[in-house]
Amino acid sequence: EQTVIASILICVAGALLTLMVSRSRAAAGWLAFFVAVSTAALIFYGAVSALTAGPSPHPVEFFAVPSIGFVIRLYVDGLTAVFLMLAAFIAVPASFYSIVYMRLYSDYSVARYYPNFLLFLAAMYGLLSTADMMWFFFIFWQMMTLPGYALIRFENRKKENLRAANKYLVMMEIACAATMIGAELLAPASVSSVAMKYDFEAVSANLPQLMSSSPAAVTIAFLLFLAGFGIKMGMWPFGQVWLPDAHPAAPSPVSAMLSGVMI
Repeated sequence: EQTVIASILICVAGALLTLMVSRSRAAAGWLAFFVAVSTAALIFYGAVSALTAGPSPHPVEFFAVPSIGFVIRLYVDGLTAVFLMLAAFIAVPASFYSIVYMRLYSDYSVARYYPNFLLFLAAMYGLLSTADMMWFFFIFWQMMTLPGYALIRFENRKKENLRAANKYLVMMEIACAATMIGAELLAPASVSSVAMKYDFEAVSANLPQLMSSSPAAVTIAFLLFLAGFGIKMGMWPFGQVWLPDAHPAAPSPVSAMLSGVMI
């Protein structure tokens, strides 16, 4: 968990730095690549540790402010470790290829590319490991959606790219709303703290009782999850709305991230 939060922070810091040096396309590109490699090393170290030594008994908390219920809770088990390594593994060659690929777009500023690329990667690390089904899920989802939107419309002089990005944005926000409503339906009514209401552990502990008392609510919640994550994954029929347009519109390294990491 410590390596994941470190990787997220490095990606966010890298996004700011690449924005600052974006006048030099080469400097921004190599800096983004260095960030991707650094976070990949951290992710692989943490993931291999989780796979060999076993996961932590409980999610690990970061930046907790109990008075307002603010806390980032991350958890890395075996399945999470595998997907984190996959995200890091794809991000490294995608960022490396971006250095050459951006030479094809000399009339487009890389200030709209590398910062969004790294924020998108940070969001993937966060979404894969967050133990919160509501607030930090929402934050990481938006960190995925908004940079993804900017990357898909990178060639913003083409109207078809703008349409593709708009479809992606609308569908991702619908998916986010569906999953958050599902989380609200499953959340326990009484918890020890506000921060724990939408935690996976609290929801899991409350699920058997909720299934016996309100089976309809559980059914609706899981259907909402199916729709929400189905949209994100490009699952039929939801993916037909945005996926065929978004992939050709996005730069090739971004398309690789969409296919190999996000979906």
